Amino acid sequence: MRLRLLVAIAAALVTTSAALPVQAASGHPATPVAQGSARSVTNQGPPFITITSPDTNAQYVAGPGSNTVAQYGCFDPSGIVSCTGNVPNGAIIDMSQPCFCTFTVNAVSVSGKKNSMSVLYIVLAGE
Repeated sequence: MRLRLLVAIAAALVTTSAALPVQAASGHPATPVAQGSARSVTNQGPPFITITSPDTNAQYVAGPGSNTVAQYGCFDPSGIVSCTGNVPNGAIIDMSQPCFCTFTVNAVSVSGKKNSMSVLYIVLAGE
């Protein structure tokens, strides 16, 4: 749910940015871009990654049915070429064996920038 909200906010910002008043570096108002016309997006940083599952520092109990679903996403104003995790988004993460685990997501943007994000979680021995 948080990922959908984040993507919706980011999309709204990108599509409405032409209507917002901006000021050029000279201090004079910048010439606005007409709504719907082509414009370039300046991307200063790496792609944004969010991991909502598994939770950071979460503790799970190993055993049958002790799986969780991977939930993550990537965003970049230039677009995303790849957004990959240990398992595909929406796939089940196997938690049948105890471990100190790391779940990592890697992103590559259309502009060629890369980012990686990891969360740590623990799978405890079942009874």
